[in-house]
Amino acid sequence: MCAAGSYSATNDSKSCDSCPAGKYGTQSAASFCLTCSLGTFQPQIGQTFCELCWKGYACPRPDIGYPSPCSVGKFSEGGLSACQDCPVGQFNDVPISSFCQTCTGGKFSLERSSNCTKCSSGTYSLAGASVCNGCPVGTYNQIVAQTACLLCPAGMSSNVSGQSCFDCPVGKYSNTQRLCLACSPGTYGNANQSSTCTDCPLGQFSMISGSSVCSFCGAGKFSDQPAQSFCSDCVRGTFSVSVGQSFCFACQSGSFNSNSSQTLCTLCEAGTYNDENKSSVCKSCAPGRFNGFIGATMCLSCASGFYSNSSGFSICSACPPGTYGTTAGQSYCQSCERGSYGSQFNSSLCLDCPPGTFAQNISQSSCSACLPGSFSATSKQSSCSLCPQGYFANMSGSTFCLHCPLLTVSTTLGSTSCSSCPRGKYQPVTESSICRDCSIDVILNTPQLCESSFASLTPCVPGEFMSREQTSLTLVEDHE
Repeated sequence: MCAAGSYSATNDSKSCDSCPAGKYGTQSAASFCLTCSLGTFQPQIGQTFCELCWKGYACPRPDIGYPSPCSVGKFSEGGLSACQDCPVGQFNDVPISSFCQTCTGGKFSLERSSNCTKCSSGTYSLAGASVCNGCPVGTYNQIVAQTACLLCPAGMSSNVSGQSCFDCPVGKYSNTQRLCLACSPGTYGNANQSSTCTDCPLGQFSMISGSSVCSFCGAGKFSDQPAQSFCSDCVRGTFSVSVGQSFCFACQSGSFNSNSSQTLCTLCEAGTYNDENKSSVCKSCAPGRFNGFIGATMCLSCASGFYSNSSGFSICSACPPGTYGTTAGQSYCQSCERGSYGSQFNSSLCLDCPPGTFAQNISQSSCSACLPGSFSATSKQSSCSLCPQGYFANMSGSTFCLHCPLLTVSTTLGSTSCSSCPRGKYQPVTESSICRDCSIDVILNTPQLCESSFASLTPCVPGEFMSREQTSLTLVEDHE
């Protein structure tokens, strides 16, 4: 019977063969040997086991009695059928190695590397790196095999190559990370290699990012704070006449500004005024007041005899005839009373109608003369009185009535003349309104006069008669 480590293919116990190299037998009376598994080997014959592949070696073919050594860039920790490649970031520069070495900082390697490659300028790496990293923006590296990049000086930054730094251009600055950033609105940068931006001064602004200069606020605008991205409009009642103003001027009294963003103020028109600064509107002169000039700070009172009956007058109107104004500042004229008049413009008082005249209505510009037959004895009369009976006025404008003279009468009111008594009547006194009958025994030889002398009487003859009023005889009619 064949012992372990040997075999007989014919089951002939008298003729046993040893297991060849690369194979083994664990049992007696075996008819074949087992092949060493991958990662093991057996260089001798007649063996009952296989050995693990040595470190630094690989056992890819169990039928081969000896392991194969690992080449540079590879390694084996033992018991492997193939050598492993050194991973990225590691290397092996000698054969038959059981491990790979890690690349130091500033270097890198790919798989199966037998050495590490230095990082170029503008890049860096930490230990065990598979690639070199480019220097971040704002840092640089001018030499090879570096483990870190240097921060660019203030006011500078770096490009993607990372090999050098450059100045931040005008309108930009570098922050703590050394990035070139655009100056924000309201600031500016007017020089290269700036680490900060400058605030726009008062009266100036920058609207966009990256400005190298600030612009002046235009006329009608202002900026009263630094670092402004826009200018404010001058509000109503204010103005700025030039550029670059940090404040707006107030419109002075006598002027105004009704819109914003104005470069000048407008003078108040005639009929208006402004007694305050910073006004957006002018005030109208009140009734009874006026202003004839532009840019006025006050209105004047209309003089006596003048008036303004609404607001905004630039001149006062004269009181027309028949009216008057006694005091200054009148908004209307007063009417002359009945019995008085005003013949001129801008009168401060009315005159009384003189005796012999009258004013029947108010607001009269003249007095009317009393008509014949009437009179007014005193001033300020609104009507004339009729002459009483026994009196007369034969002219216009009479201040009194005349007595009817002797031998005359006026029998009605308002007589313009006196009448003689008819024949047969007489009037021996003045101021009489009736004529008296003559006596039957008198003769009327003149009108209005009765004669009492009987010597002058002529007796009527038979067949004649005479009435009181007659001066001649009348025949008696024959009734036979």
